Parts: sequence; C-alpha cells; structure tokens
Amino acid sequence: MSPAPGIQKVIDRWQTIRNWFLFRGFDVKMAFPDGKKDGFVITDDEYSERIESGWELFYRPATDIVPYDALMFILGQEFHWTINKGAQRFVAWYNIKNGYWFWYQVGDQNLHLGEGSHREYVEKCGSKFVVTVKRIPLLEEYVIVWHLHKAVTGQEMDLKNWIWSATLFKKRNLDLKGESGYGINVGSMNAAACFENPPSDCGLRLVEVIS
Repeated sequence: MSPAPGIQKVIDRWQTIRNWFLFRGFDVKMAFPDGKKDGFVITDDEYSERIESGWELFYRPATDIVPYDALMFILGQEFHWTINKGAQRFVAWYNIKNGYWFWYQVGDQNLHLGEGSHREYVEKCGSKFVVTVKRIPLLEEYVIVWHLHKAVTGQEMDLKNWIWSATLFKKRNLDLKGESGYGINVGSMNAAACFENPPSDCGLRLVEVIS
C-alpha cells in the first residue's frame, strides 16, 4: 500500500489494530475510518489533535467475527463471571452486524471522578440506547480498549477507579475497572443511589463512534 500524504498515523493505527486481532486468531477486515469530512480518512493533524486531548482510536468488529466470549477466552479471562451462561442471560448485550471505529477517552484528565455530571450519560442507556452518539462505553468495547491499550502502551487503565458502562445487567449499569496482571473487572451499580451520593472512585470515560 502506498500511503496518501497526511494520513500515515491512521494507517499505522489501522495496522496495529489489525495485527492485534490477527495475532489472537481473528482475521478482521477493516476499512479506514472517516475523518471530520465524510469520505475522507482521518488526517495526521486530526489524529494528533485527538491524542493530545486524551483520546485514542479503536475498532470493534462484528459480533459474529469476534464474539465477546471468544475474545475473553483468548485474552486469558475465560473464568470471568460474564462468560458464565447463567449470568449472560441477564446482560443486555449489544450485538452488531457490522464493525465500527470509535474514539475512546484513554487519558485520565477525562475521568471526572465522583462528579454528579455522570447522570447526563447514564440516563441515556437502556432500550433507547443509540450506538452512534457520544456516550459511555459498552462492555464489549471496553474489553477491546483495555487489552489493546495495554498491549500497545504497557499501561493498565482504571486500576484505582471504576467507570460507568452503558451495558445493563438486570437493569443495573455495569461498572468497569482494570485489575493489574489480569484484565478487566466488572460489577454493577445502582444508578439512582450513585446520583444521590457519587462515589469518589467512580469516573466517566466517553466513546464517540465515527464509522
């Protein structure tokens, strides 16, 4: 491939993500992500601007290409409770037919720990949830983000804090964090109680789907 001028950074990121999936046994076909202008790939300037603001680019493949269960197994988290068939039927999974690119707030400057502002995003979850809006992450996205970010940077996110998830378990929001040397940890939160008394270790990271 002969890279077009000004988009080398996103080409490199595309290759990094494809190799990450391929090394784990998933042959994921991905188009290049669109930038600010429809039909144009993200430019180096746009990519750098996002990185400086604490965002990074990720890709979630179609569910039948990379099922959550299979990915967790490959990542060494095959005994995680979300893999248990009995628990899985209470999780509101968001299966997709087509993969998509998304920006994710990896920078800690975006966490907003213990703030009541989380309510704005948490109340958008559930049956009216739309995948194309700026929002809190799905469990299926977070497992990709956490493990891929660690593989590329060596950094393990959210070791000291929980973050809100848009994925529901028995109508309660899941909350997500990292466990050093292991992977992701998943709990569930009573949103109403958290709005009344926001936990000091509960934060907010956002997803922005772009294509």
